[in-house]
Order: sequence, then C-alpha cells, then structure tokens
Amino acid sequence: MIPKTISHYQILSKLGEGGMGEVYLAEDTKLKRKVALKFLPPHLTKDKEATERFKREAQAAAALNHPNIVTIHEIGEHEGQIYIAMEHVDGHSLREEIETSPIEVDMVIDITKQICEGLEKAHKADIIHRDVKPENILIDNDVRVRILDFGLARMKGVSKLTKESSTLGTVKYMSPEQLRGEEVDPRTDIWSLGVVMYEMLTGEVPFKGEYEQAVVYSILNEEIDQKRKNLMSVPLDLIDVIYKSMRRDIHGRYQSVDDILIDFNKVGKRKKSIVSKPSTDAFLSKTQYFKSGFRNSNLTKIILLLIIIVIITIYFTARPRRSLRMNIKALTKSNRNVQSVDISSDGKALVYSAETEKLSESYNLFITWLDEDSTDQITNSTNSEQCPRWSPKGDRIAFIRKAGEDVGIYVMSISEKQEERLPTGRWDYINKIDWSADETNSLLAISGRRSSEVPIAVYLYSIEKKQCKQLSKPLITDLGDIDCSFSPDSETIVFFRGVSTGISGDLFRISVPEGKERQITFTHSDIRDVNWLSEKELIYCWNQNSIVSLYRTTSSGGTPELIIQAGSNWNISSPSVSPVSKSIFYIESIINYDVYRLDISAEKKIPTKIVHLGEYDFIWDISHDGKWILFTEDIGEAGMDLWICDSLGQNQKLLRKNGGAARWSPDSKYIILDGRQPDKSKRDIILLDFLTNEEKIITDSEYDDKVPCWSADGKWIIFSSNRSGNWEIWKKSLENNSDIQLTYQGGDYPALSPDGKWIFYTRERDIYKTSIDGGQESYVFKDDGSEWFLDKAGIYFFDQSTDTCNLCFLHFDSNTIKVIAELGGARLWGWGRVKSGNYIYFSHLEQLESNIMMVEFQ
Repeated sequence: MIPKTISHYQILSKLGEGGMGEVYLAEDTKLKRKVALKFLPPHLTKDKEATERFKREAQAAAALNHPNIVTIHEIGEHEGQIYIAMEHVDGHSLREEIETSPIEVDMVIDITKQICEGLEKAHKADIIHRDVKPENILIDNDVRVRILDFGLARMKGVSKLTKESSTLGTVKYMSPEQLRGEEVDPRTDIWSLGVVMYEMLTGEVPFKGEYEQAVVYSILNEEIDQKRKNLMSVPLDLIDVIYKSMRRDIHGRYQSVDDILIDFNKVGKRKKSIVSKPSTDAFLSKTQYFKSGFRNSNLTKIILLLIIIVIITIYFTARPRRSLRMNIKALTKSNRNVQSVDISSDGKALVYSAETEKLSESYNLFITWLDEDSTDQITNSTNSEQCPRWSPKGDRIAFIRKAGEDVGIYVMSISEKQEERLPTGRWDYINKIDWSADETNSLLAISGRRSSEVPIAVYLYSIEKKQCKQLSKPLITDLGDIDCSFSPDSETIVFFRGVSTGISGDLFRISVPEGKERQITFTHSDIRDVNWLSEKELIYCWNQNSIVSLYRTTSSGGTPELIIQAGSNWNISSPSVSPVSKSIFYIESIINYDVYRLDISAEKKIPTKIVHLGEYDFIWDISHDGKWILFTEDIGEAGMDLWICDSLGQNQKLLRKNGGAARWSPDSKYIILDGRQPDKSKRDIILLDFLTNEEKIITDSEYDDKVPCWSADGKWIIFSSNRSGNWEIWKKSLENNSDIQLTYQGGDYPALSPDGKWIFYTRERDIYKTSIDGGQESYVFKDDGSEWFLDKAGIYFFDQSTDTCNLCFLHFDSNTIKVIAELGGARLWGWGRVKSGNYIYFSHLEQLESNIMMVEFQ
C-alpha cells in the first residue's frame, strides 16, 4: 500500500501501472506543482535486477532535456520503496487515441515528427529506447507528444544488465534483431516507430498472431508488402516511409530518425494530390507522369529493368519450397520440464516424458489423447524414462529407461499396459531410439554407445531376430552420432555427427541396411533433434547465438529455411511430425540460471542469490582480492562470451567475444582463457591484460586447447588439449614457449592445488591427480558428473546422486566425506563454481519449464 505522503509529495490518485511500476498523481508541496510518481511494485522491491532497471530508466531519461521527452525531476526512496518523480502530462496515451479510431494522415505525420525529434535527442546521447509503442507515447491537450518509460533503454558503454525471465518490450513492436537476441542500435527504435505509424493509420499492427510465437514468425517471415491493401488511402510517400522503417534487413532500413524527418518533407509536398478522391484530372495527371517518366528513360534502363524482372520471375517460380503459413497453440501449460514428445501415426495421441515433480531427476511417461483432451500417466517409477516413440501401428511404445548406471530399452503394450525390456545388450549411454515404418515394426534405430571409451554410433536392432549391429562408423575422436531418425520409407536413417568438442557438427544420412554414409549439411554448427518432415524434407533445431529455433531443409542438403524463431530466453526441441495432418509438435522450454553465494563459516549455511545471469551462463573464477568474478555467457555454436562483474553481480562488462573458461593470474593482472580467433573453429589459449585489454595468443594450433589454469609462480599455463588424438593435460612455459605433455591415459578440466604442487583433472567419471611436473598419477575419487573445486585440505563437490543435493567436502588426510550444507531437492546446484575466502559462489538452475506446442499449417 502506497502511503498518502511520500517525502514532500502528497499522493492524489492512481494513474495506472505497467510491468516496471505503478504510477500515481501527486502534489509537489515544495514547488506547488503536480507530478507523476512511479513506484517499483512492492513484490519486486527486493529484486536487485528490477531495481537496477528501474533506476536506469530515471538515469537515462533525466539525462535528456527535450520537449518531446517526459522530464524527470527526482529519483528517491521511501521506507524501502524506490520512486521516480516526473513531469505530469495532462492528456492521454497514443494507445487511447488509436483505439478511438484510425488517425488522420496530417496528425500521424505531426505525431511521428515529434516522436522522431525526441528519439533523435536520445540516440545522439547513445540511448536506445528499445520499447517504442503507443503505451509509451503521451499526447497532452495541446497535441504535444512526450516519450516516456525509458525503463528498457540501453546506453552504449553501460555494463551488461542481467537477462529477464520474460521477453523485453512488447513482441508486436519488436524488431527482427531484438527477437533474435542480437545487439540493438537506433535502427531498432526506427522499426518500432514504423509499426506505430502503421497502427495509427490502420488501427491494427502489421504483424499479428494469436500466440506470441505466431507473432514472432510473422515479423521474421511475412512481407510488409502484403499489408499494402490496408493503406489504400495513405499517401504513397508516407507508405514508403513506413516500409523503409520496417525493412527486415537492418542495413536497408532508415539509419537514423533524421532521415525519416527529411523524407517527411516530401510527404508534406505531395500528400494532397495523392490522397484526394480519384478524378479524371487526377487520372490524366498520373498518366502524364508515367508517360513523362518513360520518355526520360533511356534504353539501358529499360534493358536493366527487363533483366531484373526476368531474374525475379525465375527466382519465385523456380523455388522448390514456399513459405509456410501456420497457427501455433499450446497443448500443455505447466511449470515442469518435458524432455521429448512423439505423435502417433494416426495423429490422435501424444506420448511424452515429463518430470514427476518440479526440478526432480525422475521422469515418467504420459499420453495425451488429443480428441478427448485427456492425459494418462503410463509409467510410475523413480527412474528416468525418456525418448518415448510410438510404433507405426500405434499399439506399442518404445522408450529408454535409466536406473542409476543401468540403461535399457523397453517396449510397452498400450492395451495391456505391460512392458518388456529388449535384450539389446549393455549400454553406457543411449541418446535416442526410433521405429522403422515398415509393416513388421521389427526394427529400431538406436543412437548409443556400449562404453564411455567409444563414441556414440547408430545401431540397428531387430526385435524379431533379437540382434543388434552397429551401422554408423564415427571417428574415435568424435562425440559421435546422435538423434537418429528413420525416413518414412525406412530405407534411410538421418543423424547428427558431433565432433570431439560436442558443440558442433553436421547432419548425415545412412542407408539401411548397407550402412553407406552421406553428409547432408556442411555448416559445422550446433544442430539438434533432427526428424523427417516428409520423404524429401528434414526438420531440426539449430542453436544460433544460444537461441535454438526450428528449421527445415531437403534431405539431400540445401539452404536451411526458418520455420519457427525461438526467443532470447526460450528454446525449441524435440519436433515430431504428424503423418496425417503434417502438423508439427514440439517442446518450448524456458531455462534460467541464478548465481548464489554461500558462507561456509556461518552457523546456518543458507545460499543467498546475488545475481541472475541467464540461460547457460556460469562462473569460472574470482579475483584473489575477492572483488571481481569472471563468468561466461553461452552464445551457441560460436562458443561463449567472457564477462566480468563485481562480487555482488553488479558492474557487468564484456571482456571478450568468443572467450570461454578463464582464470585470474596469481597477481590478478592477467586473465588466461580459451577462445576462438576470427575465422577459426578451434579454441586457443589466450592471455588477456586486465588493465589494457590487450591479448596475446599462447597456443595457435589446428587442435582444440581449452580450460587453462596457472601454475603457482605464474610461469606456466596448464590446459587440456586433443593434439595427441585424445584429451590430455599439457603445460606451456610463458618464458620459453615450450610444451610438455603431462598425462597419457586421458585427462580434462585441470585444476591446480592451492600449494601449487599437484594438478587435479577428470577422466571419464573419475578424478585423478599428478605432479605439476607430470609422472605417476593417482586416483582421488569418483566424480559421477558432480561439480567440484579444490581447497587446501580437500575437495568441495556437489553430491546430486540422490533426490537431494548436498555440498560436501572430501578430506585428503582422512579420506572422509563431510556434508557442508544441505541444498534441497532442486537439481544442478554448482554449475560453475568458485571459492573465495569463506564464500562459495555457484550457479543454480532456477527455472526450467516447458510446454508442448502444436503448429498447424494453413
């Protein structure tokens, strides 16, 4: 509840509210004037991220003194509630004006000019609004326009702000580059202004949809030319301004609002003759205009025009595929995670794997009957059941079950609800299974591996003969062949072959049963969940800049075509195509991490959240004075970006694009990291001067060198490399540039002991150590995929082997394990972790939600 008096402001009434605050009309008792007070909502008062964003709004707007921008008088705080005192505009919003009726052309031009002048002031101050929409435009009683709500503005040079759990801005007004999660500049505001102009003239936005993803698809794929019929009575020059403001190619768009103002002068000169009702004189005038144009044209221009027409005609008539028009809707709405989904051959039922409890490790199988709109749980175990697949006849479901280290393939009869384990042999890991479409239903494709010492391969299992044979032949150094999928005619299996790093690779197809392989794509990128759209087309999920969207291509290769664009905080996975309707079912997932700090010296060891990093971001190191944290942001197939922030998560700054695992030097003057150089896919070790930001390439080879750390004296760099054919631990002298191999039986993710004498590293699921000079290695303890880090007396690690997660400590001297803190049942504590003094910093999977979506093509 807001009190009646705040400082020297007397609250009079409530004006409204938005995502970032509530607004009240108040009287400034000192200056005897009315003001608008904007308060951070009470439930967000303790949210540092929202508070920072709220303060930024005031700082950005207060720096702008312009008649078309709402004036900020003061930013203050009262009893823990932060507020901004701003100019009160006696009028209404542009939204209210539009909802009354479409606005006259003269007024549209006048309003747009004023918006341009306000944005011009902001852009010259390196401030981008990023949320231009009718709700943020006020019009007073004298038709003077004010821009407000710079809460989403981003000033150039300002530290990177944390990601949000919801999409920034309003989707209908967002530019394509915003939707793709790319960097924005003033041209993003120009796109949004184009949408606002269109809406003022027509009463509706140009890109629409019943669901957010449908709007996104419309913005990224539909042509603005298709909307021309709604602008029949609008001056042609004004239409040109709108179209140029909303060009999808950012380089073809207006580069500044100054350019829009210049073109508006043309509109003012011509609009009367163009807008007037058709008449004989007007018709003759246009005819004479076109005749005059042709008389002034020379033969060369005519020939060039004809050539362009021919090229365009050939392009549009020769294209093998046409754009898809579609309707997207959610089939499930829950806050639990769904891992995989499959539609039955008759298109009537979905089977999927989902959490039994939020953020648990147990996944069971469910069937949703689309005709009946009902859902049945068909398994009920404490194990993890994944990748369910309908048989072609729809009478059985095959699935993978993981119980501890035991992995098996099961088949369940739908009518009898009885399951049977198939005798496929021992598996260390299975990624995916898929039925063949032949009438016998007797073949299963399996992407899996028999042991951790071999790459994942595609296997073919005959249910009738109970025989399993390896079909694909990946290199021993590859991650292997995942996401296998049978073609509709059962003669081909498509799969993704990942390289040794597991980040990137390409699609392949292999004939059944001959085993002849053929590469389909050559993008060397992060592709996932490939499936068949038809006998000649594939669909798959493609991770670009940490955004996983849905694409299609021909089964023989070709240019990928975007089907559904994901957002900056949600991704797409597990596409499944209905053979009946050709509808696509897929999973939409939201993933977010938060960073916590734990005081291990406190009596009650309760983690405290300090910052929200976002999707797939995690901590690498903290400076020796405890002031600066190094963390990375996943950008998809390109790797990671390296960032820095203070110990409370504030003052974030980008250190290096394509920079990964990083460690501070003993004197905190330098940072050693792994990163990619321009035009190079492999990672090198790079030395970065913290003060000057100058970098030096330490390793420059055709192999991957990664995860570096320092020797205690700062003279050597220890790192992992695959230059010998396997991942091994190496060290390199910074004085004479010599390289020394330290391990010969495998090693990864090295870490130096605090006394500088030992190197600890992982191999498979175990932790070993060896001397800083190499030699005899010794076993330390079983890793089991937990996150661990070193201390003088032992190893801290997160034990997530049961339903609860514990922070534990292994004492070297006694070889005993002690539970330091009980963190509860939520999984993935410790993804990225570091210790500084009595504090341990680590990331936590805070939000993992997913829903099943359906795309219907029109």
